[in-house]
Amino acid sequence: MAQPENHPSGGRSKSLEIFDIKSYQTVTFLRKRKVNELQNFSCGESEYLFYFHQSPNESIHFPLFDVLGKIWFGHHWQCSPSLFPFFSELLFWGLAVYSIVQYRNSREHSRLQLMSFFTVMNQGPLTDFSLSSKATPVSRNLLEKKASNRPCLEFSQLSVKDSFKDLFNPRIEMFLMLYTRKNLNCAESLLEQNSSLNMNFDINKKTVWLIHGYRPMGSTPSWLKNFLRILLNQDDINIIVVDWNRGATTLIYNRAVKNTKKVALLLSKCIHNLLKHGASLDNFHFIGVSLGAHISGFVGKLFQGQLGRITGLDPAGPKFSGKPSMDRLDYTDAKFVDIIHSDVNGLGINEPLGHIDFYPNGGKKQPGCPKTIFSGIEFIKCDHQRAVYLFMATLETKCNFISFPCASYNDYKIGLCMDCEGFSDGFKKKSCPKLGYQAELWKDILIEKRERSLRTTVFLDTTGTKPFCTYYFVLSIIVLNKTMKDGYIKFKLLNQLGMVEEPRLYEKSTSFYKFQEVKVLAQFLNDVNISRIGLTYFQSSNHLCFTCGYNIHRLMLKSLTYPERPPLCNYNFLLKESEEVFLSPSTCKPQEI
Repeated sequence: MAQPENHPSGGRSKSLEIFDIKSYQTVTFLRKRKVNELQNFSCGESEYLFYFHQSPNESIHFPLFDVLGKIWFGHHWQCSPSLFPFFSELLFWGLAVYSIVQYRNSREHSRLQLMSFFTVMNQGPLTDFSLSSKATPVSRNLLEKKASNRPCLEFSQLSVKDSFKDLFNPRIEMFLMLYTRKNLNCAESLLEQNSSLNMNFDINKKTVWLIHGYRPMGSTPSWLKNFLRILLNQDDINIIVVDWNRGATTLIYNRAVKNTKKVALLLSKCIHNLLKHGASLDNFHFIGVSLGAHISGFVGKLFQGQLGRITGLDPAGPKFSGKPSMDRLDYTDAKFVDIIHSDVNGLGINEPLGHIDFYPNGGKKQPGCPKTIFSGIEFIKCDHQRAVYLFMATLETKCNFISFPCASYNDYKIGLCMDCEGFSDGFKKKSCPKLGYQAELWKDILIEKRERSLRTTVFLDTTGTKPFCTYYFVLSIIVLNKTMKDGYIKFKLLNQLGMVEEPRLYEKSTSFYKFQEVKVLAQFLNDVNISRIGLTYFQSSNHLCFTCGYNIHRLMLKSLTYPERPPLCNYNFLLKESEEVFLSPSTCKPQEI
């Protein structure tokens, strides 16, 4: 399209602002007085001009209709040397004529609204672009903040179509989005245009780097928004979301794996810049999901393991399992590394990688997740994502996700790992470690254990629905009889209203000896304000003795979920085989607490 003779030049009055595109895709305002406006967009190597004339005495309004945002080729048409000019001009002028006809009598509007439907070859979809002050396309989605002129950044919006494009035109891009309590709902650029640090970034505060994983569908992580809200509600920190979606969105998983080291290198350059502004590696906490966990590890390697902390949320297993430490996340990559394994027989990795490795529900077959492939995509990703939701739950609930150091999940299930006392002499002065954000409280103990080449693998069970929490109690008894036949102890808790809470017991046949303490671990779905305890003893053999009775010197019930609660005790009572006895416990004697 030929350029008009009297196109805008320097000194003419014009302005351009970004409109709210939460409901409409890419919208711009052009305010003009007695000028013709020329817009200039590039498509590949060709250049096409869109021109509209506004008369000096008239204001013409181009209405915005949401349906226009749904026109297929408006979103998906690609540049073509022969077809693009025709269709783009046809659409543009069609909308212009329609708007003029519909609003030919409107005089109250003071500005021209123009919706630009176009796609730039090899630059991304329409929703990746807006207009700069020079009327040129600007990559990234931008929203206008009502309170200020600072634009909000959005996570890259890609799709399966971009995964297919990556087959023939692989690309990798990384964007950093800063969130703080001052801009919780509006991500900002970490660095200003003049390379200065964003004023909302406080170098004295802890900085969490949040890194997603493989995203073949190209969508925004479903957990991202809530994760940000929960973290900032918990702690006044800086959060940097690492958006490497264009690099993670591909049908070729191996390509995304190779991109992890490239992303780590890009991140290292940014971190060096932050260090120049006074930031500290010790204040950096990297939280990586799946492939993002290994990216965190590669960043840590580039800084000789001086990052403050890395949390791996079900680190990816395929292409990393069995690899040497230089090619995956390792405990040497940060001063403290904690891992949550939730899909060890699928998309996650089974090997312990950190100073402490949590295996909820054994690290596989998470409760509440689909059991068959007929459930679709949830069958594939549910177990893998559970690590993310468990970590988030530890920040939302008052329940402590107590975990038990143990050699294996089977040993844990049969009650061999009931508490943390005496576990390699590591936890005598602390309660069992807690999964999640608070795991750092055990940092010094775990680092010291790892230096002695002692791995810490811990296990816990959860429910299948939010908040996933269960409540652990350990019941211990001391008998006075010289001998007591092998058997099982079962118990239940009653509150003041008489409501019964049945436990999930980790039971095994136990031998009872005089003055020897025997412990039973139990898990409850609900916390209980304990009023009474129902206790039953069953003999292991089939030869029952209904007249047999055993003198119990002491019963103690202690909450492991809330170790600060005083334990409850009962003293000197008779326990008969297969006969339930109800006890009213009281606070234990001071010397026994």
